[in-house]
Amino acid sequence: MPGQSRHPRSSRPCTSNYRRRPSIISGAGFSPARFLTAFSEGHKLVAVNAGRTDTAHSTCLHVPSIGLIVGGDAVYNGIHPYLGETDSQSRLEWISTLDKLEALNPMPVIAGHKIPENPDDPRIIGETRQYIRDFIALDQATTTARQLYDAMLELYPDRVNPGSLWGAANTAKKQT
Repeated sequence: MPGQSRHPRSSRPCTSNYRRRPSIISGAGFSPARFLTAFSEGHKLVAVNAGRTDTAHSTCLHVPSIGLIVGGDAVYNGIHPYLGETDSQSRLEWISTLDKLEALNPMPVIAGHKIPENPDDPRIIGETRQYIRDFIALDQATTTARQLYDAMLELYPDRVNPGSLWGAANTAKKQT
């Protein structure tokens, strides 16, 4: 549609005003450095290029002085990870990112996708990694999307958003 912007990480139309009203982000007096300093209360914030996770160009935030990781799209907590835009290589890249985040010895870890009442425990990095490893193994061990979906649900019956898993199973089986 004319005049309709697109979200930078998607081909879908953007419903926010950030492109049509750039003053929201870059308005008079806006300074990212000033914003980060105010937000961080003197703590150094480190943007971590997470590379490819559930989508291209993911970023996490690390606050070394307090051990905080804000995991963005790299870390999930109680949610079926979105694997619908991944392939076998990008899943391995995601696992590598999780290894790097875990090596920072964070405490706490805030997942970008989580059940709100779940704790922000660093174990969620390992849980996300194991989920992806299980998906890789079960993708190789199954022949249909339904088999992959059912096998993952058997391992992870309490995670929410099974539609994400269904989409990932279908995508994975189309790639083989």
